[in-house]
Amino acid sequence: MPELPEVENIRLSLADQITGLSVSAVQIIRPDVLNIDHIPSTSPQSLLQRTTITNLIRHGKQLALVFQSTNNISPILCVGLGMTGQLRIHTPSRSSLPNHTHFVLDLVTSQDKKPTTKLIFRDPRRFGGLWLFQSHEDLLSSRWSSLGPDALAITPKDLHDRLSRTRRTIKAALLDQNLVAGLGNIYVDELLHRSGIHPEYSAGQLTRKQIQTLVPKMRRLLRNAIQSGGSTLRDYVNGVGDLGGYQNNHKVYGRSGQPCTTCDHELEGLILAGRSTVFCPSCQPAG
Repeated sequence: MPELPEVENIRLSLADQITGLSVSAVQIIRPDVLNIDHIPSTSPQSLLQRTTITNLIRHGKQLALVFQSTNNISPILCVGLGMTGQLRIHTPSRSSLPNHTHFVLDLVTSQDKKPTTKLIFRDPRRFGGLWLFQSHEDLLSSRWSSLGPDALAITPKDLHDRLSRTRRTIKAALLDQNLVAGLGNIYVDELLHRSGIHPEYSAGQLTRKQIQTLVPKMRRLLRNAIQSGGSTLRDYVNGVGDLGGYQNNHKVYGRSGQPCTTCDHELEGLILAGRSTVFCPSCQPAG
């Protein structure tokens, strides 16, 4: 599943390409991927057509496109990528849309020209989805209010306060998007290895000093992954179709049975919170 670095790379790669473009047409190929519960009085087409994309924002693993209409309405399209979702540019010169394309925005530089590009959402396994809101306030109150602080913005004090209220393992706690938004299986395993913390350690037992060390390591890890384009393991590409490269820097994720790059000890794997987990028993001692 794309995590914070991958979603941030999609945002960055699309921002220069589509900000300022106008929506000339909306194609809803699979209606069940688009949630419109929060716009009961109008259709997605009437809400989005003839609007202009003014911004792309992100919180945790979720991305949102901000539109502006001529009547000062600012609809928001929230994108959840799930396991295999992609939000990317498709040039009209190509013969056909990729398989599993479910939603398309035709974008133009002015309402009088043919589409200069298409923004498509495709998702082969359909674990992702789109949510349309009439305003930024609706997005915050209906969807993002349940998320914890973004992993790049959370403070050591806030993270300590949140972890101190749970009895879960640190691996399970950091995967909880309601506690801190943006981390998934890849970057939690990588973060715990870099912090020397065993994944089964009780989250509520971490000291303030440990968390004051963990938070800067988390920010550094995520920013390095962003700079490398994110991690491409299977389906992930950014908004212009480029692969990520940070998978070449993974120290533990997906490497069970291989030697630790830090101490050469054999890495071990286990299942925590229903997710495969890899760690070094030497660098991350139990207890």
